[in-house]
Amino acid sequence: MPRHRQHDRTALRRLIAMAESSSAFFQKLRPKFLDWEPPTEEEKALEVKARRDAKAAELQKVTALAQAREAERAALRKRRSEAKARAKKMARG
Repeated sequence: MPRHRQHDRTALRRLIAMAESSSAFFQKLRPKFLDWEPPTEEEKALEVKARRDAKAAELQKVTALAQAREAERAALRKRRSEAKARAKKMARG
């Protein structure tokens, strides 16, 4: 786009700069970490409870998976022993 057809952004910037006070300008530049406050006891307690709940949920999930895997293995052992017994019976008879 030709330069003469572009909007004059410097005039817009000057207008915004004039409308904003210097204290507001410097307040925006202030790093946010300077306003950090340590968590309250209530927030700490909520975080601990959330961690405990997450740990309990994970343990429950892992336990359920282990039980399902063990049930699957038991069913497989049962099928194998039944098949072995049938094969043995057929071999005899």
